[in-house]
Amino acid sequence: MIDKKMIRSRIEELERVAGCDLSNADLDRLEGWFWDGYKTAMPAWAFHQIGNDTAEKRSYKLGQMTRRIQLQRTLCVGRSRVQKK
Repeated sequence: MIDKKMIRSRIEELERVAGCDLSNADLDRLEGWFWDGYKTAMPAWAFHQIGNDTAEKRSYKLGQMTRRIQLQRTLCVGRSRVQKK
């Protein structure tokens, strides 16, 4: 399960790198964008077309990346190979 506190710290860190200061209201709004991105299935070509020019797009894209990473971990069966004896 994803921790809300961790999400907010990642969004805050992302915006600090972009040179933006956020209030609690801004963090709440951007967290909503994160969850929209996390809950939306999206093909890879569309994901790569999302820009990074606004805070909303960065939060949405962070949600998408988090979704993709969790799906990869969930679907990973392992790298062992079955060999004939």
